[in-house]
Amino acid sequence: MSRRLSGRAWRRIPPPPANAPLFGALAQFERDLIRERTNAGLKAAEARGRRGGRKPVVTPDKLARAKTHLAAGLTVREAAARVKVGKTALYQALGEPAGQVEG
Repeated sequence: MSRRLSGRAWRRIPPPPANAPLFGALAQFERDLIRERTNAGLKAAEARGRRGGRKPVVTPDKLARAKTHLAAGLTVREAAARVKVGKTALYQALGEPAGQVEG
């Protein structure tokens, strides 16, 4: 047993249980099972044609309309406001860096 100083008095601290490594191994096994089940579920969903994540905000129709606004001379901010999307989302859909200025 080890001893630890607590204030002015010494107190004895019991050693960890002998089965502590067993608990760690069981926890790791459980994490591996969860990871395996999650990946199996994602693959099954993909096979059914489902994909996770959010739906894209900028649809192909909105992107086409935004491109016509940009060609007409509007800024990205104005074009994004007209098609009702954020300017960052529009920059991302256009494939341009967000800081680039149209002109």
